[in-house]
Amino acid sequence: MRIALTAFLVVIAAGSAASSAAITGHTYVPASQSEVQAGRGASALPEGELERYLANLTQTHVFDAFDGMNEALKAASATHEPLRVARTFPVEVGPDMLFGKPFADGAWQVHQTVITSVDAEALRLRVDLASLDAQAEVYVIDLLGARAFGPYTFADHVEGGRWLPTTVGDTAVLLVRTTSASAPLVRLIELAHFYWDFSELKELSCNVDAACETDPTIQELSSGVGVLVIPYGGGEFAICSGCLLENADTPEQEPYFLTANHCIATAMDAVQTDVIWDFRTSACDADDAPSFSALPHSDVADLLETSSRLDATLLLLGDVPVGDYGRAYLGWDTREPAVGESIIGLHYPQGTYLRISHGRVEAIDQVVYSGGLDVYRRQTRVVWDEGVTEPGSSGSCLLFDDGTYGVLGALSNGEQHTCGEDRSGNIDNYASFRDFFPSVEGYLTGTTPPRPRRCPARRVFKDRPEVLAGLRAFRDKGLRSSGLGVLAIAAYYDAAPYLVDVVEASPAARVLFIGAATPFAAVGRALP
Repeated sequence: MRIALTAFLVVIAAGSAASSAAITGHTYVPASQSEVQAGRGASALPEGELERYLANLTQTHVFDAFDGMNEALKAASATHEPLRVARTFPVEVGPDMLFGKPFADGAWQVHQTVITSVDAEALRLRVDLASLDAQAEVYVIDLLGARAFGPYTFADHVEGGRWLPTTVGDTAVLLVRTTSASAPLVRLIELAHFYWDFSELKELSCNVDAACETDPTIQELSSGVGVLVIPYGGGEFAICSGCLLENADTPEQEPYFLTANHCIATAMDAVQTDVIWDFRTSACDADDAPSFSALPHSDVADLLETSSRLDATLLLLGDVPVGDYGRAYLGWDTREPAVGESIIGLHYPQGTYLRISHGRVEAIDQVVYSGGLDVYRRQTRVVWDEGVTEPGSSGSCLLFDDGTYGVLGALSNGEQHTCGEDRSGNIDNYASFRDFFPSVEGYLTGTTPPRPRRCPARRVFKDRPEVLAGLRAFRDKGLRSSGLGVLAIAAYYDAAPYLVDVVEASPAARVLFIGAATPFAAVGRALP
């Protein structure tokens, strides 16, 4: 069946790099020029209002699905890429049971509930907003940081439920403001239990604190590097890195963000990703990186382009707050790197605070094999002379160390690194930005972006959510369990823009797509 699906999905496409190199410099927005950031960058509810709400908590739900299991979960995740940090479990609590008695706050009726997953280091809550009243507002409150994220409304509903931002600790508060005393039509359907404490994750001792970098331009650029908290299918969450990219042809700072395809390959995973900024120390080797509770967050609005063969993805973020370190939109360069040329990496090894690595290009246009298959093509191979990378660094941007600091790649894969005197084995392979550029040129140049990437299944089955749910289950529970299945997923998303055009233009092709996809949805619904 998987072979048949692969044959159905694979579309052979050829592309070539731009005939001449393109380059743009970075833009830096200093912290002093930013206004106070609302919404995702700071508490979405004023301090006094938040205190008033938290003094009226009456309903609590405690879940013990992973009570005492954190160490076992860590051990089970140790060999996976990208870095796994959380497991999910279904809860399915409806409106009548979810909230306590509401209380009035001006024109609002405030409905709240306390959610605990015993022993969790952090939480994410998945809620169904499909039946939410148009005027209702949903917030999730990080109790350790005394901070609210939101508001989320009916417009933020996504199929399968919306994952709310990451909160630190084993307890969070779900709050809904409505104009009615009736229970809001919100369902809590799933929890993500984080078994890693981000302040205690251990990385190799030869990682170099990015705050120790003395070049002021590199310090500016480092403010454009974010850590991604990603729903990864199969009931897990993962950590990756990435960076903002600049479009110099427009006066605005469009929030384009580069990472790896093996971190985010689908639009569904993209829009559920939490991007966290400024996870770094205040000074060289200060070891004082703040909790996620205190840091700016961004949502992901869309996946614009992705390539499984190159292992690169371009995202469009929502609001990007300007934090204490300002915010940089990194420049990029499509020229071919020279063997021996100096390069820089900025990343979050093992999900710890921001690090920097210095090294050299060892080879270009490399093919990477796994299980006898050429999984990635045209990659840039580097060796690190100072610093290393680790799981969690995946997707991080590679920069030319030539004074222009243009982005030339995103971290794809590599060898296991060591801190001994012999660094010759500290090798990584990066997705080639110059080969990815033709797919994203329309976003990073000019003033009119192309149409965003689309999913044919979502278009064809938009009125049949049970089929979409079955197809996602087949993808996440079936195909992702094998190497061939992963290739089939990648082939589908590579072909997706073309398939959408075909099924929209041809009724016969639409019927063929429905006939081919529906049996796999049935298989997905039957999977445990």
